[in-house]
Amino acid sequence: AIQSPRERFRKCCLCNEGFRAFVKRQLENLASRYEFEGIWIDMIDWYDSLCVCPTCRARLLAEEGVELPSAVDYADPVFAKYRLARERWLCELLDIVKGAIHKHRPDATVTFQNAAWVRGLETGICEASVKKSEFLAGDFYGLPLMYSVICKLLNNSTENRPVEFMTSLCADLSSHT
Repeated sequence: AIQSPRERFRKCCLCNEGFRAFVKRQLENLASRYEFEGIWIDMIDWYDSLCVCPTCRARLLAEEGVELPSAVDYADPVFAKYRLARERWLCELLDIVKGAIHKHRPDATVTFQNAAWVRGLETGICEASVKKSEFLAGDFYGLPLMYSVICKLLNNSTENRPVEFMTSLCADLSSHT
């Protein structure tokens, strides 16, 4: 049976310390064993969900003194705290990733999937996280006019060029990989 994207992706919370340690080990191993000039890290955001895992729940309570929100609500001050916390947490993970790679490949270009910003602020993507990429990149799915706007935005927002625009030729994400 074909799994839906939700069944295949984002099984581990980006805040979970065990997951972060695993990612760090994997990237240090990769960078220490193989020569490469650059690396693109995909699917490193909260693209389609409000995480309600025990790690996020405990961390938000400890850092902000609030319980997890139950819905995306930009007028809700609790959601605002959660959204800003996720931005910080994502930036922490991006720093871990870059550090693991640069430990063995200090000159390697590191860039991250930045396409989630089109989904909204709840993804964790923010100005600070976008600046962690050495150039802007993303894989986007939409109509030609959207692609035109995105290419212009990427090209005019990146601090370094070139930018990278990707889109799959598959029927949908379930047949992507």
